[in-house]
Amino acid sequence: MRGRDEILEMLTAIDNRLFYLGGKVAAYMIGGGNMALRGLKGATKDIDLVIPAEKSRSSFLEALSTPPIPSFPIAFKLVETIFGETPVWIVEFPDGGRLDIFGERIGPLKFSKNMAIRAEDLDHLTGEKFRAFEIKLISIEDLIITKLVTSLERERDVDDLRLLLPFANPSTVLEEMKWQLKNGWFDEVSLNALKRRLTKIGGSAPPEIIKKVLLILDKL
Repeated sequence: MRGRDEILEMLTAIDNRLFYLGGKVAAYMIGGGNMALRGLKGATKDIDLVIPAEKSRSSFLEALSTPPIPSFPIAFKLVETIFGETPVWIVEFPDGGRLDIFGERIGPLKFSKNMAIRAEDLDHLTGEKFRAFEIKLISIEDLIITKLVTSLERERDVDDLRLLLPFANPSTVLEEMKWQLKNGWFDEVSLNALKRRLTKIGGSAPPEIIKKVLLILDKL
C-alpha cells in the first residue's frame, strides 16, 4: 500500500529518469492514487495513469525500458496485457508497488476531451512540481465514472464511491455518461449490466449510495 508521500516519491523517481533522458510526458492519474493525493483515502495498492497521446505514451514506455541509470535507478518489470479489449502496460516495482498505464481507453470508456479539461494540475493540489512529467488528476466526477464502469467487483471500490459522491456534481456525471453512450464506447448493454451489478451489490436493503447512483443511471 502506498500513501501520499510514497506516491509522490515514485512519481519523482520517474520524473528524474524522464528528465535525464530528455523525455516529456503528459499523464492523468485515475483510481486510488488520485484519491490518496487529494487526501480522500490514506493509501492505495496500485497507481493508475492514463497517457492518451501515443507519442507521449511511447516516450514514457521507452524511458522505462532503457537500462537503469546509476543516478536514478528504477528496477522494474514491464508487462503488456489486455483489459477487456484495451492494452494496458503494467510496471511492477521490486518493493511491491505497481503502476498501470492506460492509453486513450480505460476498459469500455474513452478518455474524453471533457475529462482532460476537468482534470486538475497536480502541483495546484500538492505543490509538487516536476520537470519532465506533467501530471493531472482527473475530476471527482470522472473518478466516479471510472469506478462505476471498470470496477465495483471489490468492496473497496464501493467504499471509494461512498467517499467521492458527496463532493461530486451529479449533472457532470450524467453528462459524461451520456457522452460515453452516444459515442459508442460505453453502450446500452454495458449500462444494463452496470445497473444489475449495482442492484446485486445493494441487495434487499441497498445503501443510500447505491440508490443515488441508480437514480443517475436511470436518467440516461
